Amino acid sequence: MHKEHQQAALFTLALHAGLVALIVFSGFRLVVPPPKGQGISAELIDISQLKLPKKTASRPVKKKPPTIKKPTPQPTPVKPKPKPKPKPMPKIDTRARDLQRQKDLERQRKLQEIRQQRQKAEKQRKLEAERLKQLEARKTQQKSRPDQALAAGTVDGKEKARNDLLARYVQSIKARVASNWARPPTTPKGLKCRVRVKQIPGGGVVDASISTPCNADALVKKSIINAVKRSDPLPYTGFEDVFERTLSFTFTYDGEN
Repeated sequence: MHKEHQQAALFTLALHAGLVALIVFSGFRLVVPPPKGQGISAELIDISQLKLPKKTASRPVKKKPPTIKKPTPQPTPVKPKPKPKPKPMPKIDTRARDLQRQKDLERQRKLQEIRQQRQKAEKQRKLEAERLKQLEARKTQQKSRPDQALAAGTVDGKEKARNDLLARYVQSIKARVASNWARPPTTPKGLKCRVRVKQIPGGGVVDASISTPCNADALVKKSIINAVKRSDPLPYTGFEDVFERTLSFTFTYDGEN
């Protein structure tokens, strides 16, 4: 039994070799009966009659362009906000400031002069009031004496007393004006100017003017008028009996003071 199997195998190999040779060299169909006891069949095929699938023209494969990787965007660095520049200090106009300072000093100087003039006028007023008191005291003493009262009661005595009071009244006004006078450098020695003053009861000055004769220039005349206005109010208390709404006196300057 073992020997038959070997023979069958050899036969099968020889058969296959022959078939291959036939297929290669002849192309004829050949039916070989299978060996006894074997169920093997074979069929020869003409390879010329075989329909081979048509070769399709291979299309060129398009190569995809290489993908370029986009660089990953880097975060934009945030710039720090610049610090605001300090505002420049406004320029100070020192010239205007100095000019204003000079004006203030000049104003203070004038105010000081006015204060001094008022103090001087107040002092003069007190002196005149003291003099009036002394005159009143003298009058009282004269009245206490019968002989003196008789003399004062006569017409001549009354006129003389009034003239004396009027002289003192005018002299008081002249002294008040002279104390408030700012003498200009062009004032001549031996100055004599007739001054006319309009006033109201109480000594309030309404108007002042220079009349003839007057040997002074316009600047000196103006200074005298200003002195009269600065003397407002003029002496009044104690001189009510000789008060005059329009009063004239001579303003003099001998050049000594």
